[in-house]
Amino acid sequence: MSSGVKNVFAYNSKATGYLKRGIYLKTNSDRGGYIKNIYINDIKFLNVEDAIYMTSNYHGEGSGLYPSKISDISLSNLSFDSVSNTAIIIEGYPNYKVENVFLDHIFIKSAKNGMTLTNSKNVTFNEVIIGEKQTVPSSVR
Repeated sequence: MSSGVKNVFAYNSKATGYLKRGIYLKTNSDRGGYIKNIYINDIKFLNVEDAIYMTSNYHGEGSGLYPSKISDISLSNLSFDSVSNTAIIIEGYPNYKVENVFLDHIFIKSAKNGMTLTNSKNVTFNEVIIGEKQTVPSSVR
């Protein structure tokens, strides 16, 4: 990607077959630019390797001279049946944090790994469930 991507809307869909990533927003630091104002809503995924992956450091590529900014991302009403690697990864740069991310009603039935957030700020979770939804805690014995 060069320059930037903004004002993207994806909604009301079902992804089938093998997917490496469910939601994948990626940049590296050779080009600069931005990813912002992304709205993804009402999508069902079956089996993926990683459910949600946002990175400014794509494969560790780039010189670090022109880090890209990822911001203002809204993901809501997403479901994943099986995640063979990691449920949620968000990674920015120390001085270009991924910011203003809203994750709402995200349901991941099973995942090998839970979550990794690095160099991010203002990440908000509402009804994000990885694994079985817990209700009443078991009694103390």
